[in-house]
Amino acid sequence: MKRSLNHPMNRGVERHKYICWVNQVIAASRGRALNYLDKFRVHFYLDARHSHEVCSWVQFALEKGAQHLELNCFQGNGSKKRRNCSFPMLQPGPLSSIGQLKSVSLNQVSIDSEKLDRLLSTCKSLETLRVSWSHALTHLEVVSPDPLQLKSLELSFCSKLETVVITAPTPDLVSLHCHGSERGVTKLHLKCAPRLVDLLIGGCRDIARLAPQPSLSFYLAQLESLSVTLQRKIYPRVPDGIFWRLPEMKNLKHLTVLVDDKNYYYKDLYDVNFLIRKAPFLEHLTVHARCCMQFQDARRRKLKPKHPLQHLRMAKYVGFRGFRGDEQLILHLLQTAVSPEKLIIDFQDPMPL
Repeated sequence: MKRSLNHPMNRGVERHKYICWVNQVIAASRGRALNYLDKFRVHFYLDARHSHEVCSWVQFALEKGAQHLELNCFQGNGSKKRRNCSFPMLQPGPLSSIGQLKSVSLNQVSIDSEKLDRLLSTCKSLETLRVSWSHALTHLEVVSPDPLQLKSLELSFCSKLETVVITAPTPDLVSLHCHGSERGVTKLHLKCAPRLVDLLIGGCRDIARLAPQPSLSFYLAQLESLSVTLQRKIYPRVPDGIFWRLPEMKNLKHLTVLVDDKNYYYKDLYDVNFLIRKAPFLEHLTVHARCCMQFQDARRRKLKPKHPLQHLRMAKYVGFRGFRGDEQLILHLLQTAVSPEKLIIDFQDPMPL
């Protein structure tokens, strides 16, 4: 018999059953039956009321030497919004194998800056860290002379996140995704990330604030993939001073841009055009468009590419609604390439970066 968990009553009953079932499995596994655990995953409707259970489960996973930890404590649509369940403060101990963790993924789990710093400083073998929808996280600062083994770091939709500073060497870091709210990430600093090739900067203010920072500009030149959000209601007349400092990104092959002009009437293609000009060897361009009702024709004509990209083969437009602005932006994408091979027009709603 199928029952929808979107109904609060069904969800409460099934949640109780789920917690009891997990506790039973853990109790049965504390003996000799299970001496080693590679991966521990929790996917269910859990919130702050169940933090004690979640903490005990994490402790069990560490005792069993888990290398991969994943907590997805989503609350679902239509439910009364509650605080996220809390991630424990990790404490190395004789029974704990914290140092063996290689990947941690936390979705709608509350972890503050102190706990996250402890996680990174304690888990020396950590290669992948994903934290999403944690509203307790305000900053990440890792200050250490010892190198981290991180290969991928993703901090997404953490509404209070403002600062990301990693002075510890990250010689293996390949991918960095930071997404702030409308306040945006005001500071992003990496001391040593020679292999960084994939960067996502989300949030409507982030690109305007971060572009002038020397640390970020240094790494832009080595990127192969870049994703940014542009929202002109925050800076309606962006002067060249913000973007001209960006280096030429000769290694960039994939560029994804979210054009979010909601609630602002003055629209043009200034930022999109400028970013494209900075990537002469671009191969794939994706534009996610929100509320692009109409671009000003005069501005569009002035921004017609003087030097179309020789290597651009595919352009993708997500969020087509049939508005005049959609048609103008698609035409601009075609004019950007010398010999485009594929144009994809997607009618789905654009996703936030």
